[in-house]
Amino acid sequence: MSFLDRPLTDREGRSHRYLRISLTEACNLRCIYCRPEEDVQPNVRSIPYEQCMQIVHLAARFGFRKVRLTGGEPLLHPEIEKILQGIATLSGIEDVSLTTNGTLLRDRIQELKRGGVRRINISLDSLQEETYARITRGGSLSKVLDGIEAALRAGLQPVKLNVVLLKGINEGEILQFLSFAHDNPVHVRFIECMPFLPSAAELFIPTDIVKQRAREAGIPLVPIVPPKTKGLLDGPAELFRIPGGKGLVGLIHPMSHHFCSQCNRLRVTAEGSLRPCLLQDREVPLGSALPDPAKAYQLFQEALQLKSPFHSMGIPLVSTGAPLDSMGAPPDLKAPIEEPTKPGELPPVGRLPATKIPLKKMYAIGG
Repeated sequence: MSFLDRPLTDREGRSHRYLRISLTEACNLRCIYCRPEEDVQPNVRSIPYEQCMQIVHLAARFGFRKVRLTGGEPLLHPEIEKILQGIATLSGIEDVSLTTNGTLLRDRIQELKRGGVRRINISLDSLQEETYARITRGGSLSKVLDGIEAALRAGLQPVKLNVVLLKGINEGEILQFLSFAHDNPVHVRFIECMPFLPSAAELFIPTDIVKQRAREAGIPLVPIVPPKTKGLLDGPAELFRIPGGKGLVGLIHPMSHHFCSQCNRLRVTAEGSLRPCLLQDREVPLGSALPDPAKAYQLFQEALQLKSPFHSMGIPLVSTGAPLDSMGAPPDLKAPIEEPTKPGELPPVGRLPATKIPLKKMYAIGG
């Protein structure tokens, strides 16, 4: 085995086998925590097919085994099916997955299956049509729910739903999302909002609130311990099950409880640069090194040496006890928060007849 075929490690000894590729900066939504209101995307970048294939081929030689395609919205890349089919032919890549906002998924699901996608992450920040439209600035919840149903019918496993918790906007839907996880074979993953925009700091709320709301409503969240879930815990989510439920609940807390010590991923931007950490603004352009495996290997190593033991975002927000309640959300985006007046007062999870009523009809009206 040559030096090119050894797994890459960073300064902390973390072995990297997971590559996340942003296929395009283009997106058909403008979520309030992701893109500024005035963003019109005049010159979006997308990684060309040939460059993408070169990067994945080399990454496989360097020990990477998992590839996730992201964006922007990856389904907007004009050659995504060709990219998927190309990755499927590469030796060494054992798992290919996709993260999407789900709005285009229903009509593209068979294309993704043909390309080798077996599992998928879908963004779903609200189960209320009006709130979803506010968060995404005009997105259609019904299209996303159609996409979720299509993914389940197509046999993708697991189907993970990413719910970014937003203070004063969707935190009142936590119990609805828990019901969704109970009634459907999906992973509902609550994710802390990261301050990519200055205004996003005002929306931060720790994932601990999920445990609090579940406890107040008398809903048991049973932790899933690693030895019993080989393969499921290959990621940052703290996983739970609800007794009698079909799905799982996950908590991802990059701000309040760092999981940097477990990080095994390296990112590729839509312009073809290596980004060691999502929360640190450091990148290594691959440029003309791609045809040369030795030069590319050096750049991969260089990128990993830039990777810090942990990121610093979130520490002031969480550890100093900043009065998050006083920050609030933008006035036009606030939604009522459904507070249980007494523990256990809300209907118990599992009462909703999900097996008889389509997901869209159930949850678009609040379950």
